[in-house]
Amino acid sequence: MVVADHDHVASLLERLRDDGAIADADDASGTSGASGSGDVTGDSDSSGTSGSSGTSDSSGGTASDASFALARVENGEITTGMNETETVQIVTVPDESALDRIVDLRSASDGSPIRLSSFEYGRPNGVIVAQSAANALGVRAGDRITLKNGSAQRRQVRVVAVSRSVIGSDVYVTAGDYRRFFGGTADGGAGAGEAAAAGTAMGSAQGSAADSAADSAADSANSDGDSAKDATNADTPETVVDGVQMNTIFARYSGSDDEQIAYAERLGKDANVLSVASTADLRRSFSFDLMGAVVALIVALAGGLALVVLFTLANTNVSERVREMATLKVLGFFDREVHRYVNREMMILTVLGVIVGLPVGRWVGGLLTAALAMPGIYFEVTVRWQSYAIAAAVTLVFALLVQVFTNPVLDRIDPAVSLKSVE
Repeated sequence: MVVADHDHVASLLERLRDDGAIADADDASGTSGASGSGDVTGDSDSSGTSGSSGTSDSSGGTASDASFALARVENGEITTGMNETETVQIVTVPDESALDRIVDLRSASDGSPIRLSSFEYGRPNGVIVAQSAANALGVRAGDRITLKNGSAQRRQVRVVAVSRSVIGSDVYVTAGDYRRFFGGTADGGAGAGEAAAAGTAMGSAQGSAADSAADSAADSANSDGDSAKDATNADTPETVVDGVQMNTIFARYSGSDDEQIAYAERLGKDANVLSVASTADLRRSFSFDLMGAVVALIVALAGGLALVVLFTLANTNVSERVREMATLKVLGFFDREVHRYVNREMMILTVLGVIVGLPVGRWVGGLLTAALAMPGIYFEVTVRWQSYAIAAAVTLVFALLVQVFTNPVLDRIDPAVSLKSVE
């Protein structure tokens, strides 16, 4: 992720190409995800989202180069009808193919792919909210929310879909819908969008009539008269789409993970670059080792607690029924039969506890994760049947282990105790 000003996005893209940092179209194979993906961002912080497969034709990337896509990333806020507010990240994409190269959006309800072309008129006419943010606010598809962009403009918009996402609080919107909601971001409004669509990709984006600095760059390019340079400009994607300034380049790096991290560090030293991050570095730093150790500790403590509880209950059960056990021995019961009598009761109670405890535990786990709901992280409770089987088996093993300690106690009961009067 490279954070820079919007005016430097085109030059950064050219630098990425000149340095050979962007994968060739043949190597990219129409994808922008995997371990070598990264993004170049301007004006606002970026989530560093990386996507999966995409098509090869988009205003966010040329037909011959599907290894990158342009977008606009900015901080925003979502406010529900209950006046609940959460900070989100608004990702504005030129069209469907650019979105596909950035991220693989799937419905949170059934896991089916979310395609912009499947909506009426081929556009969402609303926003797509990540599952983590939607869960924290209780938002569902079809609800209306108040969306605030980076310029503090607020508009009522409709949530057309909730995308499956456990990390990140992203809101996805097309450039056309963004312009209808907020009126665009380029100086000159409609003029900027028309200029971007009419001219060459590079010259038009920076040759907007209302942007004097970009206009000078466009005039300089036109006066150059170099056909090779014009060809390069023709292959450059638009940095202004429908009046919305693109400030992010999601690119697929051509080298290995180590090379990507090293290149990101070098790029971060550029004076025009505010910050740099790579998905390879993020993936390495994002580890569940500590969380796994904490979970293992909690499971071990829970297992120890279960063993102590079973032993305490068994010991209490025997100590309060000494006269009953002594009477059984007086009636001719052998020690082995007394063991079976007591242990059978313990196993029946243990099985009943497992049957009731497993679903109750699943329900309590859902309550705890719901209480920990955050817009940036979605805690999804998924318990496999193997986990239920292991929990039940361990509990039964603990019950059998407790019998090993209680059987000697039963053997030490004196039958003469049954002849004593009750004190």
